[in-house]
Amino acid sequence: KNLINMYIECGNLEDARKFYSRLPNRDVEIWTSIMQGYCKMDQSSVAMELFDSLQQDDMIIVDRVLFLCLLKACGKTGSTDKGRQLHVQIVGIGLDLDLAIGSILVGMYSDCGMLGEAWEVFKNITSPDVIAWGAMLAGYVKHRNEYLALELYEKLVHSDVIPDKPIFSYMLRACGQMKAVEEGHMLYDQMIRNGLMCDSVLENTIMDMYAKCECLKEAHRVFDQKMIHDVVSWATIIMAYVQTGQGLCGLKLFERMQQGDIKADAVVHSCILKACGSVNDLENGMMLHYEILRCGWELNGLVGSALICMYAKCGQFHDAQRVFD
Repeated sequence: KNLINMYIECGNLEDARKFYSRLPNRDVEIWTSIMQGYCKMDQSSVAMELFDSLQQDDMIIVDRVLFLCLLKACGKTGSTDKGRQLHVQIVGIGLDLDLAIGSILVGMYSDCGMLGEAWEVFKNITSPDVIAWGAMLAGYVKHRNEYLALELYEKLVHSDVIPDKPIFSYMLRACGQMKAVEEGHMLYDQMIRNGLMCDSVLENTIMDMYAKCECLKEAHRVFDQKMIHDVVSWATIIMAYVQTGQGLCGLKLFERMQQGDIKADAVVHSCILKACGSVNDLENGMMLHYEILRCGWELNGLVGSALICMYAKCGQFHDAQRVFD
């Protein structure tokens, strides 16, 4: 067993499976560890195949930990039928009252877009914790039910549960999608009161929310207040200006970014190319094209499309065709 666990920790799951098959006495704990390893490596479909083979082994009884692993895999792979089957088994052995199982069921159904089923599970949880609230809110936001997300968040605020970073992130995304700037302001105030404004990821999400609401002054204020400007924060603020037709401001911000140690990624390159096209700045566009070739970004689909659009908007259709080819 120790050797199998070593293989799992090293990510060598195939050898772990081989050694497991040679064991005279198999147990669900090792089988669960192997499947969890596949899930961590984004190979949830393999984990589901392993479960199908596991069910043929009458010596193994599925336990709570394995159910948690399998439900996660179902959510990631969109295996709704298998998820329903597992839910039936869980109810049959009385595990549906377990808080962790209930939360993961909400997440599984939400990931699969089955929001009605997710809500039925959620409302039957006696005292949902922050994970259960987050799973339900994430499902509503992911599948563009922002109004339901806001209604549910109001209930959360009046409960004993304190929203965590993921929940604030989901709700900021919802506010951006529906351009609900007032609700976004309130979320921002709550985050400040909860002492969460030292988190760079959340600050970037706030900037994105304001940008989608076309509140560039507020977005830029959050950007200026950030202690650390990473490539995501630069991309967010540049994109905010470019997408609202202020290409020149986007180009000036890019110049500021280049003065630091931040290297542009595919998103930043595509934004600046769009800015060049919007203001008919062929010279800067061609200079950026050279930089893209030097950095090896020319095969990136996002950057390639932006290059074609930039040349086309600048009237250089031959160059646009050349990039396309």
